[in-house]
Amino acid sequence: VTAYATVADHGRAKDPQEVCSVRDRQGAPLLVATDAGGRQAIAPEAAAMVDDILRDGSARQSGFWHDILTLPEGGNGAKTGTSNLCLQTSVTGQCLSYAAGNVWTVGYTDRIVAGVIVGNADNSPMSVTADGLTVAAPIWHEFMERVSAIPPLSDSCL
Repeated sequence: VTAYATVADHGRAKDPQEVCSVRDRQGAPLLVATDAGGRQAIAPEAAAMVDDILRDGSARQSGFWHDILTLPEGGNGAKTGTSNLCLQTSVTGQCLSYAAGNVWTVGYTDRIVAGVIVGNADNSPMSVTADGLTVAAPIWHEFMERVSAIPPLSDSCL
């Protein structure tokens, strides 16, 4: 998630922010985190190229693929993935069959970066149909929609 945040912030790496704000019962801010600035981890031009690819909604297939990775306000970046578990190896150690071990989706808007990883706690294989798009992406999409509805307290905080 931090790597995607770095891309989204023009190549500037920042430490993750666990607590963004604390409010009282009436909703008044008691504590609001400030922007720590970060450091230039990758060239802004390189970050811009990756950001452009991840935000390109027209490159996503139409239908479910496009809809689940594109937020209603658009302009977001997103990527899915699947880590494979080797189920059977040959006598030479070559993997002969795989299954999904963990599936994930990471994405961002100009306000927030979030990642979802799904897998079995005992590291057993998931269903043969499990992948980042159909399992993790719907969770990510719903979370991002809900968070996007929260008004920001400051420029660096939700």
